[in-house]
Amino acid sequence: MTAPTSGQSWFDRISDRSAILVVACVLFALNVWPVFIVHYLPYQDLPNHLASAAIVQKIDQFPEFEFNGLFKTNAILFAWFFYVGKVVSLNTAAKLYTVLTMALTSFALPEAVVLFAGRTRLKSAALLMWPMIQSWFLITGMLNFALGLPLSILFLCAMHRYWDKPSWGQGILAAFFAVTGWYAHVLALGIAGLLMGMRLLQEMRAQSLRDAARRFYWIALPAIPAGILTALTAINAGKERQFTVRMGFGHSYRAPWELIYNFWDEYFHGFSNLSITSLLPAVLVGVYLWRRRHEPIPFFSGWGLVAIVGGYVFVPHTREQWAFLAARFIPFLLIAGFLRAPESMNRWLQRTLVVCALLYSAGMGVDHVRIERDRREITAAMDVVKPGAKLLPLIFDQRGPVSNTFPMMHAWGYYTLEKGASAPLLFASSRSYALQFKEDPPEVLRYGYSPIPMSALDIFCGGVQDLALPLADCTANYLREWKRFWEGAAANFDHVLVFTWDKRVLPALDGESRSRLRSNQPVRTEQEFLKYVPDTFEQIFLSRRLAVFRRRTDAGAR
Repeated sequence: MTAPTSGQSWFDRISDRSAILVVACVLFALNVWPVFIVHYLPYQDLPNHLASAAIVQKIDQFPEFEFNGLFKTNAILFAWFFYVGKVVSLNTAAKLYTVLTMALTSFALPEAVVLFAGRTRLKSAALLMWPMIQSWFLITGMLNFALGLPLSILFLCAMHRYWDKPSWGQGILAAFFAVTGWYAHVLALGIAGLLMGMRLLQEMRAQSLRDAARRFYWIALPAIPAGILTALTAINAGKERQFTVRMGFGHSYRAPWELIYNFWDEYFHGFSNLSITSLLPAVLVGVYLWRRRHEPIPFFSGWGLVAIVGGYVFVPHTREQWAFLAARFIPFLLIAGFLRAPESMNRWLQRTLVVCALLYSAGMGVDHVRIERDRREITAAMDVVKPGAKLLPLIFDQRGPVSNTFPMMHAWGYYTLEKGASAPLLFASSRSYALQFKEDPPEVLRYGYSPIPMSALDIFCGGVQDLALPLADCTANYLREWKRFWEGAAANFDHVLVFTWDKRVLPALDGESRSRLRSNQPVRTEQEFLKYVPDTFEQIFLSRRLAVFRRRTDAGAR
């Protein structure tokens, strides 16, 4: 801690630890309050995770799934649900987990700034890091990674203290954060391990072989347990079972201009453009990172910085069961930018960032309420769906009222949580998940995984079929697909839930599909949808956008 001088503010006069706690409390308060104004958190994948947790609690009632256990990476959320969910409701457990994640992130970021870059940069860095607490990975429901990030940051902090003065205390603390980081998400820990390895290699190249070997032994010692676990994870990743119905993400890369945009969009950007004020700190972080790229900072300079930039550019966007792989490097790039924040900012820039933070916080709160409104609409049929129903969801409007996430995509999970309904679209195609399908799921699930082409004839013919195909043939194919859907639904399910579009025009389609549409009219409403329902199903609920159908008792499985 530097000695106080006259003219310093109260913040400059307090200790480093107190300053870190003050910043952490402000960041936490700015982001956590929307958690308490809604019944269910509006995070994209969370309903799917809640459904998994509900099934694990009653696994004997869901013979189509097998429990994968809790000792594996990507499992800390389900371990939390498994144990905390026995004391409080699963919904409350999810909120407590979110609060813990935000609190730990709020502490880990300023801790890293003070430790790696010095106290003098904390104030400026704090003005840039507020969108990272309620990050895009958190609101998309990738909650294991969201908690794995602060654990990995704290691992690097413990390793930095251990680096020059190895001690059993710091070594054990680093090993603890490494193992818990692996348990949360192996990719977050893997990137932290990459940074550690790059720093170690840079140091060792100037040493003799004997000194380098001794140095490697002592520095790598705390990471050995997590390293073994990571190696076992990599070995087991190649033994995944393949299912007939495609449930993975394929293999894709982002274009260079998309990487620039996603630097903001896939970590600082919230649910919608109500959080667009987060663009300013993202731009500033990028500027500071570039201008001061040669500045020596532990872990985040030299080979380490090259490694995370290279990972962001060259790692695939998706690969089979893993999505947003390259985006996992973004928070580490952002941290590298925080560590290069100036020691002082212009007063007008400070005030602008404060206003941006307040507007961001308010916008995130508004989006919580907007999504909650749509969530109530999609769960309005809860009373008419019988307990234990075999429910097949067909959700066309997966974005709901927002533009940057898909909070309605897994909203069917609330029916599993509240009514014990089936969960055919569960994350259950990999051993990395809590549950796995015992057998191949029915072919009809492909409509549930990718429902948008079925939502209207112009989408089916313009976005799926070749435009050279005669319209009459395309219409016949479209009707044939609907017939196959209902036949598959009748053979495997007794309820079908359909959540249709509002007056918004195709917000979930990518640009290519949208440009190929024959018309730009608002797509199907629930009244238009009714003409495709066969006599084997009867309508038991109908609202402005939600329709629920039940298989007639005399229809049987056809």
